[in-house]
Formats: sequence, C-alpha cells, structure tokens
Amino acid sequence: MTLAAEKSLYTKIEICKMLENASVRTARKMISYLGKIGSNQHLFLPQNISQKSSYPLPRDIMARTLGKMSIDILPTMLETLDQSDTKIIREIIDTIGYMCFYNTIPNKGFVAEKLLTCLDTYNEDDVIRWKIVMALSSFQEQNVMDRLKVISQTDDKELIRNEAKRSLALNNKLK
Repeated sequence: MTLAAEKSLYTKIEICKMLENASVRTARKMISYLGKIGSNQHLFLPQNISQKSSYPLPRDIMARTLGKMSIDILPTMLETLDQSDTKIIREIIDTIGYMCFYNTIPNKGFVAEKLLTCLDTYNEDDVIRWKIVMALSSFQEQNVMDRLKVISQTDDKELIRNEAKRSLALNNKLK
C-alpha cells in the first residue's frame, strides 16, 4: 500500500482523504494494515485518561481513515472483532467507537453487544479492555451503562476504572 511507504505528510493526508470515500471492499484491505503503519499505536496503557470532552481521534493512521468512512463499513469492522490478531483488534475498536460516537448508527445495541463480547473474550488484555471502555462512551444502552458502572468500581487498573467513569459521564451528556 502506498500509504505505508509514503514519507511526505501532505501526501499521506491526501491519500487518507481519498481512502475516506472508498468502498467496503477497499476497507477490508485497509483493515489488514491496522497497527502496521507508523509507531504511535497504544501498546501499553497510557499514564492518564483522555482529557477530551468528546471521542478522541484514533492514533493509528489507518484507524483514523476508516473511522471517517461511510457507516456502510461498520459490519466489516465488527467482523474483524472475531479474528485473533490483537494488534488489529486494538485499532478497530478505536475505529468503531469513533464512528459510532459521531454518526447515527442503526441498531447500535448490536454494535454494543459485539464490543461487550470482545471485552469478555479479551478481558486479560489491558489495552483492549481500556479501548473498549472508551468505545462504550458511544452507547447509551442500559446494559452498557450497567457494565461501565461495574468496571468503574471493580477493574484492577485505576486508569480503566477512571476511563469507565469518563465514558459514563460522556454517555450522560449525550442523553
């Protein structure tokens, strides 16, 4: 992929703008590059929770581009949660959360359930758990709110407990 080899920032920006209008077929190909371009992805938990009053822009360039695409690619992104490459799963979670926060998504409850299932599957991965807790700020469903409350009180990582509180606050603000 040209984006992976390109060095010029402005050329990368233009490539990303073009990709934002691409098809589901192209999105499938783009997903395979998640976590592989650049070196600014979260590999470990950060020191502090996000200070943004909205959903943070994904750090991974491919996740950022996918997040700005049409919601038509959402089913493809949800399928990605069922695979085993944690590097890709970590980045697709950011994309799903970002897309759901800024768009009207039909059947958001199904999306939330897929994220909660992923949370249960990868509960031992601190980064995935943290990113899902952030992504859950995009959903006001009662089961999500209940889960965030439990996480905010019981998670063994203070950062994740605090991120759950932040997600609850964002959810309450969006109601």
